[in-house]
Amino acid sequence: MPLALASVVMLAGCGSDSKSSTTTASAASTAAPATASATTVGGAATTTAASAANSSTAGSSPTPATGTPIAVGLQCSCTGPFASSTAIQQPILEAWVKWTNDNGGINGHPVKLIISDDAVNPGTALAQVTKMVEQDHVVTILNGSNVESAWSSYTTDHKIPVIGNGGSSTESFRNPLFFPPGQTIDSLIPSMVSAAKQAGVTKLGMVYCSAAPVCATLADPAKAAAEAQGIEFAFATAIPEQAPNYTAPCLAAKQAGVDGLWIAESSTVAVQFVQSCSAQGYHPKYLAFDGAIAASWLNEPGFEGFVGVEGNLPSFAKDNAAVADMNAALDKYSPGTTTDPNFGPQASGTWASAQLFAAAAKAANVGDNATPAQMITGFHALKDETLGGLSPKLNYVEGQPTSVKCWFYIGIKDKQFTLPYGNDPTCA
Repeated sequence: MPLALASVVMLAGCGSDSKSSTTTASAASTAAPATASATTVGGAATTTAASAANSSTAGSSPTPATGTPIAVGLQCSCTGPFASSTAIQQPILEAWVKWTNDNGGINGHPVKLIISDDAVNPGTALAQVTKMVEQDHVVTILNGSNVESAWSSYTTDHKIPVIGNGGSSTESFRNPLFFPPGQTIDSLIPSMVSAAKQAGVTKLGMVYCSAAPVCATLADPAKAAAEAQGIEFAFATAIPEQAPNYTAPCLAAKQAGVDGLWIAESSTVAVQFVQSCSAQGYHPKYLAFDGAIAASWLNEPGFEGFVGVEGNLPSFAKDNAAVADMNAALDKYSPGTTTDPNFGPQASGTWASAQLFAAAAKAANVGDNATPAQMITGFHALKDETLGGLSPKLNYVEGQPTSVKCWFYIGIKDKQFTLPYGNDPTCA
């Protein structure tokens, strides 16, 4: 879920006050993101890796969940400078909840989704997570926050499991109570450099966001990884989230001889940046990952030949049954989401996070009075879980952090997203 930049600063609607709203199972989520925090009780049918092909969206008669609700939270930086990459999480998860609950819920119990948006404010984030745990009694938190460092100690102290958006979270591979649904960020930089090398890049450069200090931490590791793989790292600079144009950094990268340029920014800024470079006659091969990538890129000629990585099987891999289930559910319960310009390959990472929650809950056989401790047991019970092919093999060991060093290469060719090496992940 998760930079988008979601993956570097997450991993992507809401506001920073204390308002809340409720959406029931019968209402499709088509409105703009709600402000501050929202409570959603809705429907959907979950499938784990073992049962993905049996999803009730294929046509069987659904049986709505009727038991005691199981509360799960989404802590999201859905507004703020990276909103074009992050806000899409809310309608995806609301659709997942409706899809799950309309088709039996989890062990017959409906899911209740508590959504809070911290707007990239650490103090707001901690207050919202505290409320989720102490008042809403969530059994797991889905991490879509850019400021998780403000609250991760709290959730750890209270033994609350967090599905730690793999591509966005340093906690995901350091904290035993964070359970990543896909590639963790410790392997992100080498995988991106590998994508560049396979695309024939000889001089790599990077432009990164100036709004979050964590973005600047990418440059030095990227330089080291590039040199280790025989690629010169020739240029790096921060760029603002709002500017009349990006001519200056484009010309600087061009002057440095950069033929492969990694954009670590929101999807909207990335488009504006590429347009500026194209206007200067500069056409490097662009690279990006996770929530920085969006469908809007397909209509921008400068992105032709783009290469990158995703931590989960991307949303355009429609020959996969789990991806097909996701897209069908979104079309039914959140019309317009799959055609939103900010809907991109990373959407399946958000869906995979929800499916991972369902898989762990089913493994623990949670029911009435579900607890975080039961969920933790469920995560540890999963073995080689792939969520129907959405994820690399997932295994979680009690007391140990989880590092997932596998990813999916993606590209753009003829205005279409591609999987240049197929549906199987590449692992370090």
